[in-house]
Amino acid sequence: MAGRKRRSNRAAGAAKRRTAGGGASARPRPARRSARVAELCVREVETVAPNVGVRDAAKHMAERAVGTLVVVDELTRPLGIVTDRDLMVRCIASPTDARRTGVSE
Repeated sequence: MAGRKRRSNRAAGAAKRRTAGGGASARPRPARRSARVAELCVREVETVAPNVGVRDAAKHMAERAVGTLVVVDELTRPLGIVTDRDLMVRCIASPTDARRTGVSE
């Protein structure tokens, strides 16, 4: 055993748990139930008109606790999508005036 480092008990236990079988302390994982897409999807989506300002869109997201708004026309046809990341990158991190910028921009 010359030249080899000896593992501590803690490291040896962690290595044993990572191997197949997992050792005596491994707990079986609970079986996952498959979910259908329809069960996960929300039927009511939050929408916003293209002429709404990004500041108002951000308030709308905060009030509804959502991170995405679908931009729709007068006939509620989807035109695009605006996300909380869009607001962060395009408005807060850049010199854009959030009070005067619309979500369609």
